[in-house]
Amino acid sequence: MNGWRRASWCAFDFANSSFTTIVVTVHFGPWFTQHVAPRHADATFSPDTTWALVNAAGTLLAALLATPLGAMADARGWRRAFLTLTVAVCCGATLLLSSAETLVPVSLLFIVALSAFLLSENAISAFLPSIATPAEFGRMSGLGWSIGYAGGLLALLTVGPFASSGDMPSALRLTALFFCVAALPALVFLREPPRAHVTALTLGDWLRKHRAQHVDTGRFLLALLFFQAGVSVIITMAAVYAQESVQLDSSELAGLFIVLQVAAAIGAYGFGQLQDRIGLLRALALSLIIWVIAVVCCTASSERASFLCGAALAGLGMGATQASGRAVIAAFAPPDRTATWFGLWGFAGKGAALFGLVLFAALRVVLPLRESMLYCGLLFVAGLVLLGRVDFARGRAAAVPSSRQAAQPTH
Repeated sequence: MNGWRRASWCAFDFANSSFTTIVVTVHFGPWFTQHVAPRHADATFSPDTTWALVNAAGTLLAALLATPLGAMADARGWRRAFLTLTVAVCCGATLLLSSAETLVPVSLLFIVALSAFLLSENAISAFLPSIATPAEFGRMSGLGWSIGYAGGLLALLTVGPFASSGDMPSALRLTALFFCVAALPALVFLREPPRAHVTALTLGDWLRKHRAQHVDTGRFLLALLFFQAGVSVIITMAAVYAQESVQLDSSELAGLFIVLQVAAAIGAYGFGQLQDRIGLLRALALSLIIWVIAVVCCTASSERASFLCGAALAGLGMGATQASGRAVIAAFAPPDRTATWFGLWGFAGKGAALFGLVLFAALRVVLPLRESMLYCGLLFVAGLVLLGRVDFARGRAAAVPSSRQAAQPTH
């Protein structure tokens, strides 16, 4: 039965990648900037800035809800209910989005769908410690992300043609169906982890009760705030940047993201195997170095060759960073408070996305698109520096008493 639970857990990454690929990253963003935002010619912001701000709003909503909902799920044994709710809301809002046309309803529905999608990442990740041993966190997280990118690739091949041909309503309806159907195994087979006896219901509660004991959780989340901000900017603005600065058309853009999905799957799976051998933090640091190189390649010139090289590295770094980050939090989470810890992970990650997107929007007021993307690349450097302050062994010891710890890399 544990094999079924592991397979269904990975299947959820496969499911929700349809949303992030079609709606967040590849097709909906350019459609929004070209067909929805331009209708308001007197708008204060440019279409790409409006897209960034709408993403920031959805991310802010998820960040505010992540910690209290995670703590409530732990305290009341509602982790499966939390997962089910996020899937239903994301798919429902995406379905309604297919019928919206003007800026306000499109923006509001996208905000709801995006926030539910982001919260679903927290909800599914909270099950990782219950389906794998600490020594397997890295490879299981990497396997899940790699299967997720396979789901994104399938979505590009099956749903993407509708969006590329201009039929965005059909693409959105099919994305909602894809997510809903592929998520069903997780909703059926995953079992509720141990219920927490005492938990913190707000970020302030957590800081008062646990900051001293779990100092490395806090330090890791601070590092994540910076490097995940960079990831969020790249994910959100990649398609817009490729079209505006590199002049890729819609068919070239679809081909590019197919390559990126493959690169990200390789990165997630490869680093998932690597991080259980060399240590989670070392693998994560290596992925951030790859990110820095990728940003420089993409923004240093307008040549397609340079951009495509950087894009391939970004795909590799994306899979590696996401797999490693999730595994570190699984290692630092007390066994009965996994949803709380992944709620904190969600708060930091969504707060990072908000920070990155607002920073990008501010930079766009005074800088061209290319230079704005380059400056956002410095977020990876800051994250790499802060990651050096995290002590993995101490963070793991704070989560599980030494007599109960399982074998786990310590760097």
